Amino acid sequence: MDFPYDSLTAMIAVECRRAWVHFSDTPNFNSGLVRDGYTDYRVGARTGPDFADYQSWRVRHRWGEDLVRIIDAAAEAIPLFISAPSVRIAFGWYPTSR
Repeated sequence: MDFPYDSLTAMIAVECRRAWVHFSDTPNFNSGLVRDGYTDYRVGARTGPDFADYQSWRVRHRWGEDLVRIIDAAAEAIPLFISAPSVRIAFGWYPTSR
């Protein structure tokens, strides 16, 4: 991604029945449903050799954290994370201008 996100990295983590994405810095998403202290988002995930397999997940980001938790589809996401050679998750980021 372009500046200011060009140094941001992400890691998918799985523990028992929970899954989340850990970013190297606090993410700056848009288009979510704002709640008290957190925002819920809909994200699209693609897997498979040509990324043709598509799923939609609800994720939650607590304000100021560098973690995004997969809430309603962790049971489906975990086997994908374990078995897929690659996973793409599309988050909505605030646009940048140069």
